[in-house]
Amino acid sequence: MKAVVESAVVKVDDNGGKAADGGGGDKIGNVAAGAGAGANKESVNRIAGAIKGIVEAAKKVEGVKFEPKAAADAADADGNKKAGKLFGNAGAGATAEDVNKAAAAVGAVSGEQILNAIVTAAGQAGQAGKKADEATNAIEAAIGGAGAAAEFGDDNDKIGKKNDQIAAALVLRGVAKSGKFAGAANNAKEVKAVVESAVVKTFGEWLDGLIKAAEGGGKAADGGGGDKIGNVDAAGGGTKADATSVNGIAGAIKGIVEAAKKVEGVKFEPTDAADAADGDGNKKAGKLFGTGAGATAGDVKDAAAAVGAVSGEQILNAIVTAAGKDGKDGKAAGQAKNAIEAAIGGAGDADFGNDIKKKNDQIAAALVLRGVAKDGKFAGAADETEKVKAVVESAVVKTVGEWLDGLIKAAEGGGKAADGGSDKIGNVAAGAGAGANKESVK
Repeated sequence: MKAVVESAVVKVDDNGGKAADGGGGDKIGNVAAGAGAGANKESVNRIAGAIKGIVEAAKKVEGVKFEPKAAADAADADGNKKAGKLFGNAGAGATAEDVNKAAAAVGAVSGEQILNAIVTAAGQAGQAGKKADEATNAIEAAIGGAGAAAEFGDDNDKIGKKNDQIAAALVLRGVAKSGKFAGAANNAKEVKAVVESAVVKTFGEWLDGLIKAAEGGGKAADGGGGDKIGNVDAAGGGTKADATSVNGIAGAIKGIVEAAKKVEGVKFEPTDAADAADGDGNKKAGKLFGTGAGATAGDVKDAAAAVGAVSGEQILNAIVTAAGKDGKDGKAAGQAKNAIEAAIGGAGDADFGNDIKKKNDQIAAALVLRGVAKDGKFAGAADETEKVKAVVESAVVKTVGEWLDGLIKAAEGGGKAADGGSDKIGNVAAGAGAGANKESVK
């Protein structure tokens, strides 16, 4: 999952749905040369607030759990307070030791704990930026304040020993408009790596929860297909996916999406997916779901064409739509009417029938569902195995990538806050950093 999340995060940045727009296709944690610039306060506040809204809405879905353990404070007397130097807006850049303390904070907590720190900070009043030595939560630290670089404080509720708040501040400044981290020229790559690690950990674990989602969906996904996305049977015939797993995952995803849509400002309005123009559509993709002979190059090509013709939101919508219909048993490709039936599958191998052969969104959604569900394997001839896997991973990354885009930008306001500017995610200035925009973090 980690590799897919990393690819998805990169995909978000490449697609133009960037947390800091204008990144020019750059990846999370790109290093900016020269002096830093203040991070946009509006951007920081809106991103954190939107994330809080999504999490609170998701918790209302039956069976969804968000119960992170309390993060332990750093055991060292000084905690990881030197990480505060990365948030300086003037003076010298962070040293190697400062970067190591930031890495230690990120390594000491889970993604859910980082996410919880963002949610907790977003629920507090008074979300203006503060210098590192005055900050009492992740939002204040991410926005930052004027003055020379300073260590985080460790008295009066300050965050020098609070690993979750330090990691959350890295995430928020890393994705907010205009925010840059202070880093000396010789350690910019190390700062970049720490920020990337924090962002991937936070959203990676969130995605694990969203894919598994409800408790039933999580149990359904456990033990699936050798724990790899897009398993392919190199011997030829594929394997049906566990029906409980597919239905549990699709139903849980539907619940999360429906709950998120109730959050003020959140939009999920994918355009209708166009049918394949060819009279036969991409029907040969059905062979990937068979239990007989392996898929040929032509079959794989049709699957790739279906994935390439639709957006991640359209794939996600196809899953949500299928989860709301009757007929949740598996069917062979020739009889399948939606993504769930196709993902579960049936005996034999065949092209997709008239019901979905031209429905690129349903074909792509079926690839995603079988790709992450328990027991599911795709049919692939020995010389086509890697190509089949690549197509499935592409579908998952596209879906997850656009979902991540929505989670990072989240509410419409958060999206606006994150847009604009010419900054990359996780920017590092070769010297002084810059505070994140207040409203963007909050």
